[in-house]
Amino acid sequence: MRSVYFFILGTIVAGTAGAGAWYIHARATSIKPADPEVAVPEKFLSIHQSILEAEHQGRVGVLFLGDSITDLWRDVPTIWHESFDEFSPCNAGVISDQIQHVRWRIENGNLDGIKPRVIVLLIGANNILLGNDSPETTANGVKDLIHQIQAKQPQARILLLGLFPNRYLLDAVAQTNGLLRTRMWARKSRRKTSRTAYIPTRMGIASGPRQCCRF
Repeated sequence: MRSVYFFILGTIVAGTAGAGAWYIHARATSIKPADPEVAVPEKFLSIHQSILEAEHQGRVGVLFLGDSITDLWRDVPTIWHESFDEFSPCNAGVISDQIQHVRWRIENGNLDGIKPRVIVLLIGANNILLGNDSPETTANGVKDLIHQIQAKQPQARILLLGLFPNRYLLDAVAQTNGLLRTRMWARKSRRKTSRTAYIPTRMGIASGPRQCCRF
């Protein structure tokens, strides 16, 4: 199979929304699950349903999973279409989502009935900012999430993007990215071929809005 090339725009800075009871705080060594029975705002269930409907409107070649940084691609449709249309993209990002919320969405149909060739994942910043999770807990949560995605979509290649810098969380983000990078390289060293790649955020920022990443 020939290498997949696609463009990652790294110049969008995400805003973060306030957290309600749906956003569970955790200081433990693992990510707590999101409980859909506890104070889930109706708008989030509505967003989830709209994503499920969008995924089945046509073939999904590249699926984007994440929080507000992914969600806000919807605010720049021209750039989105110019950059990704040739890959049949689908945006499944949701503002303020944490790792456990992506897990809940996957458990509730987010990866059902589709077969994307590539899944782009950018998640974890809100676990640090809103959930008060440590870098170690956040990195472990991302690793578990990747395993969950692979179980559902074994044919897909996963492109894991490093967390974007945040002036309030510079050290925590740097530590988390370091852990993610180390674990991705460890996975590659154990296998001759890997269907997961880690892309540092700086590649998107430093190389311009049409950074071409070979995967």
